[in-house]
Amino acid sequence: MTFDGFGLNAFMTANSASSVLTFGGTTGVITIKGASDAVVNINAPLAGSLTIGGLVVQFTDTAAGSGYGGTLVLGQAGSGFANTMTGGITIKDRTTVQVNIGSNDPNPLGGNAVTLENGARLDIKGATNTGAGLSGRVFNTAGTGDSSRVDFSGTANGDSVPTITLNTTGASNQSTLTASTTTGLYIGQTVLGVGVTSGTTITSILNGTQFTISQILSGSNPTVTVLPPIAINSLGTYTTGPGAAPLVNSPTFVAASLDGSSNTAIRYLDSNNATVNGSSYGVQWLGSFTVNAGGYTFFSSSDDGSRVFIDGVLVLNNDGGKGSIDLSSGVINLAEGRHDIRVDYVQGSGGAALNVGYAAAGSFSNGRVVFDISNGSLKQAEVNTAGASSTAMQLGNAVNVTTGNATISLSGNNFTSAQMGALTLNTGRTLAVKSFDGNGNLVTGNDAGFGKTLRFGGTTGSPTLFGNGSAPGGNGTVTI
Repeated sequence: MTFDGFGLNAFMTANSASSVLTFGGTTGVITIKGASDAVVNINAPLAGSLTIGGLVVQFTDTAAGSGYGGTLVLGQAGSGFANTMTGGITIKDRTTVQVNIGSNDPNPLGGNAVTLENGARLDIKGATNTGAGLSGRVFNTAGTGDSSRVDFSGTANGDSVPTITLNTTGASNQSTLTASTTTGLYIGQTVLGVGVTSGTTITSILNGTQFTISQILSGSNPTVTVLPPIAINSLGTYTTGPGAAPLVNSPTFVAASLDGSSNTAIRYLDSNNATVNGSSYGVQWLGSFTVNAGGYTFFSSSDDGSRVFIDGVLVLNNDGGKGSIDLSSGVINLAEGRHDIRVDYVQGSGGAALNVGYAAAGSFSNGRVVFDISNGSLKQAEVNTAGASSTAMQLGNAVNVTTGNATISLSGNNFTSAQMGALTLNTGRTLAVKSFDGNGNLVTGNDAGFGKTLRFGGTTGSPTLFGNGSAPGGNGTVTI
């Protein structure tokens, strides 16, 4: 497949998921011809079993230019088109492949390993569209007041809140529903069903069989589905007391029931869907928030201990068994756009409280922004299960840099990090990793503040490998 032309900006878009671009044979080739500003956009399902050469993406410079060559853009955030093609993807000399991906989209690269050759570049442009708030995971403790003593990398005790389906009775143009039970329902949960307006939520629990919703019914006696308080694999953490809001959905940073009174236990569902009331516990919240470029101070007032991490860096340590003490960080420079936030909190004994916020430099008296549900920039984690939580876009592709050097860039304002698979970086090779803001400006990591994060994984059977020391002349260095 060849795209040829000066000033090239070509588009190939599928009308539906059934309009599949299938590569025949054992090797597929996409060639872009023209000047270095040539761009080809393909937003379509890809298929084909390319068993010998995989898919090769290459650029032919017909303008005798220099620098990067043409760009192939795969996917579009929100399109939902899957790539079932197999055989791997090789990006040739100076060619760029940009991947556009949203939180719930299939990976436009599919499950293919990506090989970058001789100056090739992979650009990842993400779009976080998870739910509002932060994701939380609950851990039982022995009563410690130090969050640093809780292993938040382990398996959480709180597990997913199940979806509930109820047969209800209720008249058209009314907002009260009657069911066999209201057990497991909470204020703020989303309600779906025939005759139920989109965006409808539970507004009150009247008694053991009746609840009210935010929109009147357009039909009678609907069968409704009640969604978990948080849509993205969230863990349910609830305050005790009638009609109390979910901690994670509120997200505990200013929670009425954690006011230092005796009612400091939290309630959650374990992996057996059993309700657990915990009086000594740790909670880790994870998500992201958006700011303009500049210096920021972070605050935490907690009873007992808490720690605040921004883009994976500990910026505020307010740990220890104690009453509420308000501490602040130094000034932290942040680039424009979205940034990771992680809050580790532990309730040991006695009263419990947590309030976390931030302020732009020089605006402490009136500019403090509290991280609660009213902060519309807060977004939940991409993955949040009992086993793990992550704010990274989950691509998972293995990356190979074996011939020449290569670049991976992360661009756009609306995501914080990307998770790849194993990295193979041969001896003598250089992998450059760059972060760009929404205006295309390179984030340098000094006064511009933290940029995005690129993460590599791997398994015991397919690990990340630095250097190919077993090959002739393989001993030496690699550079990132």
